[in-house]
Amino acid sequence: MPRQQMQSVSDFLTPVTPLPPDEAHACSNLEGDSRPPSGIVNDGRARTARLTGLVIQAAIAAGNLRDAKDVLREHLDGLLADARGRRYVSPEAIEAAVQSACQVSRALQDSQWLEAAVELLDAFALPFSDHAAAALLETIPVLERFDVSLLQRYASTVEALPTSFEKLRARQRIEELLHRAAGKSVYWDQDTGLSSTTE
Repeated sequence: MPRQQMQSVSDFLTPVTPLPPDEAHACSNLEGDSRPPSGIVNDGRARTARLTGLVIQAAIAAGNLRDAKDVLREHLDGLLADARGRRYVSPEAIEAAVQSACQVSRALQDSQWLEAAVELLDAFALPFSDHAAAALLETIPVLERFDVSLLQRYASTVEALPTSFEKLRARQRIEELLHRAAGKSVYWDQDTGLSSTTE
């Protein structure tokens, strides 16, 4: 298939290097401890994520897709800044952002937002829940292309986490997602900025 110029997720979101699995596991507080780890706390993200989701839903329902996209971009940038700053963000806040990203991706039929959701999960090394996985599974079929390498990188991040029920469930869901996205693979050439799609 002819190679064509495309934008990557990093063109519209500030890039972030994923945390080492042990640090990210602590930052996302997956052990069920209600207390955030030591360091700067950002508990308000959960409430912000819920409100942001409602705003995005309303914008999509009203046909204001540009507004939905702009609100989501700002919200994701804030969460990625938290990841860079090693600040605590609850799994609920992260997954709410994933849900919003999937909604916008479906509404626009634009894979960049689904890819941003995967990058967010990877940045926090958060094994997604069945609910979040279902949102991704619902979104992939409506897209023409998807950067599977991001999902593969996320799979490696999850694999490096300590053994847990959440990790085992996430591994199963990642396998489902990789199978669903098999015909939509897009691999980025970092040197040329071009992409190629494999059928």
